[in-house]
Amino acid sequence: MKLPSISCPHECFEAILSLDTGYRAPVTLVRKGCWTGPPAGQTQSNADALPPDYSVVRGCTTDKCNAHLMTHDALPNLSQAPDPPTLSGAECYACIGVHQDDCAIGRSRRVQCHQDQTACFQGNGRM
Repeated sequence: MKLPSISCPHECFEAILSLDTGYRAPVTLVRKGCWTGPPAGQTQSNADALPPDYSVVRGCTTDKCNAHLMTHDALPNLSQAPDPPTLSGAECYACIGVHQDDCAIGRSRRVQCHQDQTACFQGNGRM
């Protein structure tokens, strides 16, 4: 898929947010565009968070410079799945949505938790 090119008055940015939503079931959001923030971004990874998460926000100042994060290969594996899988027995619903009803039970998928994941997470945020 070809990304559209746009003209920015200042800098460009790229951001990735990835959440581990269960056994081999990450949810990843990518956003790219213009911004007025600092040209140096931040990288954070927290495997102990619930759910485990990874985020990158990177600003840059040259034309089409926000093309570093193009594939999932650039992300760490948040759900280190043992082989054979060691499931915890917990099951949760997983979803991501723009509107509140996007995560209704009928629109969510069920995921199996593994290893020491024994609780479901419900929350919201902005990117």
